[in-house]
Amino acid sequence: MLLSSSISVGFYLLITVSFGYVFAMSYVVSVQKKKLNQRNQKNAEILKTLVNNTNDSIFLVDFISKQIYDANEKSNEVFGVENEKEFLSKKYYELFADENFVPSNRSEITREITQYGYYHNEVLFKRGDGSEFWGNLLLSPFTAAKSNFYLIQIKNIDGKKKYDDRVFADKEKFKFILNNLDEFIYLVSYNENNNQKFEYISPYIEQLFGITKEEYISPKTKGKISEVYHPDDLPQLKLLKEELLKSKAKVSTTYRIKPIGKTDYISLHETVIPKLNEAGEIEQILGIIRAV
Repeated sequence: MLLSSSISVGFYLLITVSFGYVFAMSYVVSVQKKKLNQRNQKNAEILKTLVNNTNDSIFLVDFISKQIYDANEKSNEVFGVENEKEFLSKKYYELFADENFVPSNRSEITREITQYGYYHNEVLFKRGDGSEFWGNLLLSPFTAAKSNFYLIQIKNIDGKKKYDDRVFADKEKFKFILNNLDEFIYLVSYNENNNQKFEYISPYIEQLFGITKEEYISPKTKGKISEVYHPDDLPQLKLLKEELLKSKAKVSTTYRIKPIGKTDYISLHETVIPKLNEAGEIEQILGIIRAV
């Protein structure tokens, strides 16, 4: 009995210690879990604040149903709605001015997502009142909480797009004018290494030199072009170039060429106007050549 009593006391003591250890561990785990939840909640609040203070519209879209799952507050302003909850009943393609944009561009979208992990493009969207605006679209798939989603980010670029369109229209207008002048006009840019690049060559070059603008800048025809100049005028052309580089001001001269395919020389007058950068170096040259 004495032995039995000693065993019972030891057993109960062991049980008591075990329960105490389990309770202590449970308490420690509970405290750690609570701290982790608090940290996760804090991180979530920080992330939510960042998302809501960005200048872009951000949408969380269910991968399967294509329904908008969540939206940030900026989306209200960009799309002209009173509350982001208005988006939750919509499919994401309803945001596009052309709701068939995704099906029509599915191959390109799939290719870019496969290659880069996201799709990027300038797309026309529609506001709640039906008006349209240009947006910079970034669409990327991702997985969270064992579910698949699309993250859609839209930046309003309506002002920039309209400005770019005006610039392009003006550029085309002036290009039309230059292309129809009875003068050979060219624009050359120089980089930091003093390498030149032709930014523009008017098609009238063919009327004067007997070659196309593509042939004029081709390395294959460089020797052929140098042969059109009258030998007696080559020294003054060299001096003209030296004067331009030294004075960095407008220079002009008259010389003779024999157009390719022709037998007689013609006289040309060339004016060269340099454009200087902030350092006072030549960054562009505008050349105007006309028959005299």
